[in-house]
Amino acid sequence: MAGIIAMMVLELLFCPLIAYVRLRSGTVLAAAIMHASFNGTTYAQSLVFDHGDSLLVGVGGLPGMLVLLALNGGLYWLIRHQPPPAPIP
Repeated sequence: MAGIIAMMVLELLFCPLIAYVRLRSGTVLAAAIMHASFNGTTYAQSLVFDHGDSLLVGVGGLPGMLVLLALNGGLYWLIRHQPPPAPIP
């Protein structure tokens, strides 16, 4: 049950970043590449960490969630302090 909740939290923390990349790039391809690289990174943890709980190590665990939380905070700050776009003539 803990793994299901952890995956839900991980995806909820990852959604704003994917949405931002999608909106800024104007194409879904950039968001798809970002998602694929994230998935590849989460599976790479098994190459580095032989032992350990998957909820406590790697990108898909607690460290990854903390990094995503920090990135979401930075994204929120960036959006709030960014000048509004110029109107289209």
